[in-house]
Amino acid sequence: MKWVKENIAYFGGNPKSITIFGESAGGASVSAHTLSKGSWELFDRAILQSGNMLMPWAIMTDSYIKDGLKWFLGKVNCDNDENVLECLRNVTEDTLKIAVNSKEFGGIWTAPNVDGEFIADKPQKLWEDRDVKIQNIIIGITKDEMFVGQQQLLQKSTNISYYLKNFEELLKMHFKNSSKAVHEKARELYLPKCIPSYLEALKPSVAFESDRWMICGSRQEAKLRSKHMNTTNVYVFQYSHAPLASYIPSLYPYGVFGFAGHALDVEVRNSAFYTERASVIQ
Repeated sequence: MKWVKENIAYFGGNPKSITIFGESAGGASVSAHTLSKGSWELFDRAILQSGNMLMPWAIMTDSYIKDGLKWFLGKVNCDNDENVLECLRNVTEDTLKIAVNSKEFGGIWTAPNVDGEFIADKPQKLWEDRDVKIQNIIIGITKDEMFVGQQQLLQKSTNISYYLKNFEELLKMHFKNSSKAVHEKARELYLPKCIPSYLEALKPSVAFESDRWMICGSRQEAKLRSKHMNTTNVYVFQYSHAPLASYIPSLYPYGVFGFAGHALDVEVRNSAFYTERASVIQ
């Protein structure tokens, strides 16, 4: 970013009109720069798609780091070793991979934390203090963000009850310390009265996970900026178009099944699936 600021004029650009853009983890990274005073003078506007620092996966809390480290050391049998560093150096590559990729703890090991330098305080606290860069911003999401994390279920069953059970398991996992009333409210909000097919039965899980991990954080930032930064423009969009087929086979190996999933708003223009309709929507 410093290099761009210093050199963009030589390429016909304006150093006083720099926009930074990111999607997913990239969106969270751009969001982090809006929270970091050391970055403020390096850009003027921002675009956040499917990612910001208010999302639960975007930053690790102190307690999360401690709990995660304790779990990880136990997983690789280094929790009782006095010389933890030396023990970790002797752990095999395969053992490390199994621990890192395990869903048992559900950890995201590469997220940033509050270091007091780049990120001075918790994002929520910085927002409370309005210690955030004031700028014009675009915030975007896709309608079915977390289809990317639920799609593999479609390869396991066409039974409606299978998907309804999956939804109940998600409620138990995320609301394990909540009252029955909260569970009932979630069912009322996400479960339709009529579910005619297994694809329709998957939609409550996709919607619930999308709200939790992506959409609520995006809406929260949009509302905060609209409320506290009324001298700037805040633009929000939801991308709802599902392509006929996946142009990101590494992300959607089985297709998209009518869902506007994560990253489908970032299209490759020379792709066979880049349709006229998609270009108009963009």
